[in-house]
Amino acid sequence: MEVDFLRKEEKLIRQSIARKYDKRIENASPLYDGIVDEEKYVSAKYRICWILKEPYDSEYPANEGGGWSIAKDFLTQDQETLAPKLYASNTWRPITYVTYSLLNNFVPYNKLEYITDKPEMASVLRNIAVINIGKMPATSRTPDAKLPQLYEFWKPVLLRQLKSYDPQILIFGNTFYQFFEDLNISESEIKHINNQIDCVTKNNKLYINAYHPSVRGVTISEEDYCQGIINIVKNNIKTVKP
Repeated sequence: MEVDFLRKEEKLIRQSIARKYDKRIENASPLYDGIVDEEKYVSAKYRICWILKEPYDSEYPANEGGGWSIAKDFLTQDQETLAPKLYASNTWRPITYVTYSLLNNFVPYNKLEYITDKPEMASVLRNIAVINIGKMPATSRTPDAKLPQLYEFWKPVLLRQLKSYDPQILIFGNTFYQFFEDLNISESEIKHINNQIDCVTKNNKLYINAYHPSVRGVTISEEDYCQGIINIVKNNIKTVKP
């Protein structure tokens, strides 16, 4: 995989999002996602992609704001600035812990330091890609019933992102079943690890279906959420394409 190819694809994907964005939302522009740093993504130990529901712009009410990139503007901030923001976020804190563990020899959750005590942990997110099913600013919670409509609207862009980024490890935040048919995955291929996590190993890729990272704490503890994903990757890493 070449960095120049990814950079060109990112520009084309962003243009596609800009052309397609939902103009019915009058006060908002797209909130872009994608690869954070193409060079680090390509050279990382594993190419990891998190697939979430919808983004939201905390500076504005629902359905307002946007016009910036989660990948290029938020996650590329210097580690001292970014670390406390990640720690304060119910979504980004577990994403950071899991990603750090996967790229650092599967260090157990209970051995991880607080992001605020070790700000350099924030830099690990420069190695990933982030895809939201919806590309417009929304509320901090997206009802599952809304996902099929969002997926159908953005499907051409989403499938292009997955094809172009070619991730080896895909972690879905309660979004896996929207992609189910288009990824040609059957029920018989799904391994039900427990009542919180499923996984599929196929075509040298590892697909993990877990809760959305922001819901842990009530439904599942942060430690169980993070360690569950870490364990699945560690136990199935030999199936992942080098």
